[in-house]
Amino acid sequence: MSDYIDAGLRRRRRAPLRFSGPPRRDEEDRYARFSLMLEQDAAEPDGSEQRRCEQRDHERTIRLRSTGRPDMDLAGVITDVTFECSACVTLVAYCELLCGRIEGLTPAEAIRSLQPQTLAAALPLVPALKRPRALLAAQALAAALMTAIQAHQEVSA
Repeated sequence: MSDYIDAGLRRRRRAPLRFSGPPRRDEEDRYARFSLMLEQDAAEPDGSEQRRCEQRDHERTIRLRSTGRPDMDLAGVITDVTFECSACVTLVAYCELLCGRIEGLTPAEAIRSLQPQTLAAALPLVPALKRPRALLAAQALAAALMTAIQAHQEVSA
């Protein structure tokens, strides 16, 4: 857990990135807020990512034509994440854990992966009384992801 705290204290000092979600608060007025950067079709040197992106784009186009709705995955790949939060080491650790888990995913994949119970279980040394902070971190990240998706859909419309 101390690794997540150390890395999280460094990460939370960074400036906010392009897509910032609104802060989320809990009943004790602790808060968390995430921001992220997306890159459309980040390429790997061997070209495998390029081929994977072309296949994914083809599948998205088919879904768009059949449903008439934009696909949330069109927003791009998460390349960087930062956060700010209350001075609570448990919350810092949960936020840092989430940052590491979503880099490289699309916003839609990241939203589907948000499971506060799984997040709480990933840090078993956290006392039961402090585990609800995983929910606060997950809600704050979901808000930032939805901000990015909505911004992309407005541009695409």
